[in-house]
Amino acid sequence: MQLFSLHSIRGRLTLASLILLPLICGLLAWSLDKAYSNSLMTAQQRQMTLQAFALMAAAEIEEARLWLPEQMTDDSLNQLSSDTFALVLGKSEHKASTAESVRGGASLVLWRSLSASDKVANLNWSTNGLDPGQSDFSLQTLGTESYFILRYAVEWEIADGGVLNFQFMVAENRKAANGQLSEYRNTLWLWLGAIALSLIVLQLLILRWGLYPIKGLVQDLSAVQRGKEGSLSGPYPAELSVMTDSINQLIDHEAKQRERYRNTLADLAHSIKNPAAII
Repeated sequence: MQLFSLHSIRGRLTLASLILLPLICGLLAWSLDKAYSNSLMTAQQRQMTLQAFALMAAAEIEEARLWLPEQMTDDSLNQLSSDTFALVLGKSEHKASTAESVRGGASLVLWRSLSASDKVANLNWSTNGLDPGQSDFSLQTLGTESYFILRYAVEWEIADGGVLNFQFMVAENRKAANGQLSEYRNTLWLWLGAIALSLIVLQLLILRWGLYPIKGLVQDLSAVQRGKEGSLSGPYPAELSVMTDSINQLIDHEAKQRERYRNTLADLAHSIKNPAAII
């Protein structure tokens, strides 16, 4: 097919468009997806940091023990079916101020939200790796579910001059974020696919319109070859004008050459006419 032939200008431009436009749209989709994923992660980290700060604001120290209310102002921490839960972790020498502590390595769960009651059993927790004032945001698998985990380490001074170290941890199930990301990706690929298809169709129409003068030039050359036209009459674009002018000069030169040949042959025939009659 001439439309995809490498021996045709139209074919080359068409193949280049069919290859480059989807590639460019794919790279654009990847970059937009990456940017959206990063912004989603950043927004998630910011939200969970605010939840950790709210826990710190509600926390109190009574007789060297951490105290937090069972019912929090954030309703997502009060529902067993919630995808969000919070913990406060401390070293093993600290005593829990609520229900029984859940031992996990060198750390104890000193407090947990009501939403964590059915999620943190038999799980090990560690407070290692963070200095006071530092936070860590990561993705972890708890049981069979994937969670965003934010840990914030704090150092709490008590009345007798001692220091208690805690880690406030907030966890949120990734299902909602994954669903939001999946919906965004579906919409992104749908629209970019439609845009890429539209661009390809427009590119083919532009190629047809842009190469139309060449088709007209071919038709004019065919008419000159058949003797229907004496020269290329145009009009032609500026890019083809130099070539068409050269072709017209060549045609004119060839016509004058043929005229000289005819005159020469006529003179030759006249010059041998009398000798031939005498002979």
